[in-house]
Amino acid sequence: MDQKTKEALERIEHLYLVEEPKIKKKEDKISLLKVIRDLASENNLQQWVHLAVGDIHWYEKDYQPALKEFEKALAIIPEFAYAWNDKGNALDDLGRKDEALAAYERAIELDPKFFQPWNGQGNVLYGLKKYDEALAAFEKAIELDPKYATPRNGKGNVLYDLKKDDEAIAAYEKAIELDPDYGYPYYSRGIIFQEKGKWHEAKADFEKYLSLEDDESWKRMAGLRLKQINEKIAQQAKTQRKPSEKKPTEKTDKPTPEKKTPVEVGIDFAEQYQRSGLADMVEDRRTKLDEVMEKALNPDPQLKSERINNSLHVLRDWNSYTPILPAKFRPDDDFGPIERRGGGYFLVWRGFGVVIDPGLHFITQLYNKNLSIADVNAVVITHCHLDHTRDIEALVDLNYRYKKFKDKKPNEEKAEPVHFYLGSSAKHKYQEYLKSSGCCANPKILTGSKRYSITDYLDIVGVEVFHDDIVSRDEAIGCIFEFKDEAGTVVHRLGFTSDTRQHESLAGKFEGCNVLLAHLGTTETIGEIETGLPNHLGVMGCCDLMMKVKPKLFIVGEFGEELIQARLNILEFIAKNKPEETKKVLAADSKLSIKFGDDLEVFCNHPGCESNTISIDKVKPLLGEDSLFRYYCGKHFA
Repeated sequence: MDQKTKEALERIEHLYLVEEPKIKKKEDKISLLKVIRDLASENNLQQWVHLAVGDIHWYEKDYQPALKEFEKALAIIPEFAYAWNDKGNALDDLGRKDEALAAYERAIELDPKFFQPWNGQGNVLYGLKKYDEALAAFEKAIELDPKYATPRNGKGNVLYDLKKDDEAIAAYEKAIELDPDYGYPYYSRGIIFQEKGKWHEAKADFEKYLSLEDDESWKRMAGLRLKQINEKIAQQAKTQRKPSEKKPTEKTDKPTPEKKTPVEVGIDFAEQYQRSGLADMVEDRRTKLDEVMEKALNPDPQLKSERINNSLHVLRDWNSYTPILPAKFRPDDDFGPIERRGGGYFLVWRGFGVVIDPGLHFITQLYNKNLSIADVNAVVITHCHLDHTRDIEALVDLNYRYKKFKDKKPNEEKAEPVHFYLGSSAKHKYQEYLKSSGCCANPKILTGSKRYSITDYLDIVGVEVFHDDIVSRDEAIGCIFEFKDEAGTVVHRLGFTSDTRQHESLAGKFEGCNVLLAHLGTTETIGEIETGLPNHLGVMGCCDLMMKVKPKLFIVGEFGEELIQARLNILEFIAKNKPEETKKVLAADSKLSIKFGDDLEVFCNHPGCESNTISIDKVKPLLGEDSLFRYYCGKHFA
């Protein structure tokens, strides 16, 4: 190291160890750290550049970027004690207490005469309520630098928590003697004076604190305490005894403990929260969560994009009650993925998005598809089983937040109301809720043969089906969606059975559908072959419906989890029995998206290839390791 660099290093260390601790205002500290940064950069002392940048982040309460800078400094010089100390500070503020203690310990090993890591250890141990160890750490910091005021304040805090008020006051007063411009000892001593009813002394301390420090959170709390103290002083002035009154005894002159008001309790909690570092962590987390929510509520609508528009997107995997169950209830020899998701369907025609039966995990599936609440224009609910309704309230809540968010953007279009179409059983459960929530003022009731024009280009027709749910008997509803072109001509008919048992009238109700989505439920046992399943189509019902309706595309949905190993076999069996008019039989799970164009196509699942489609004549489903089917174009089929 040449003489110039050596002199620069000595100057930097002086600024860091001597000058920076004297500075009270955050802005002034940051200015000094920028001087250190620039001086270090000019002399190629990169470890100090990273240390100074890290400290700037730390004073701005950006603890994660600060930590990264300290680690960069240590990557250059692993024995850099000052970087270990500052790393401990950042880890403490990130709530990683054990790692912080280890970092301080490493700094002490590298430089036993460096007082700051002892003070840092004391702060962490105090927050962990390890008072004896904290007191010892503060005492060591004081021993190493008797003129250092900060550990005396920390010592006073420990003694205060140990209810040794007189010793705590002595520690605070020594800190004030060493550094009269250091605000926190005034604050801490003011708390004790306030608790002892020494209102004027407490007032003086909090006012002094406010004149010295610039931490907005602590200043607000000091202001709250001052407000409480001023009220006590005013009350005391009103109740001062008159000269003619009997002189109180010495006993009655002593302040008596008072029950704390809710505000006083709140101040105590806020101070503890700040000292622990949790307040900053929570605020940082709250900010990040607000940003996530804003991102969720302010997406780019996808309804007119090539990969979303004029398509049916399956956003569900498993049926019925099984996605509700915790993993611990599953058999030890269970197959398939650990996480089992339900969901629903999402239909888009000419830029209008319709949710169909949003069950458990539908919101997750929707956002995983890069869709959002901004893409939801209408919701259809066929009946009241949880795998068809679980996320309705989540949709309503997101819609409420989305509308509020849009209302705050005066230059943007307001959120349009969501239209709801309810089967008879869903009406009992949701009609009044939807009205009172403000999400939908007039939910439409969907009954057998009832027709509604959702848009000028999309109609929905109710189809009576046969299924018992939680609130009704045989009041479930299926539906047919009719897709129209510019001239009003129906170009596609999508039938959706929802949940139903086999019935001789079903085929006639779905006649003319070129795409039919039928819910299997489960498979029949030997004993159910003659009677059929009591509440679902099963394999027999699916085959019967397919052979009679003869859709161009037959989609089998609602697979029970017990069918994980049998899904491919079931699909192949149904396909083996398809009529000539039916070109393909596919399984409805979250990898399937059907494109309605001049012909019917399936989107390729390969990453980056989701705009490419495969004709249903050529599509070949593959079963993935997660037990879900996948579909690949010729370029990516392996």
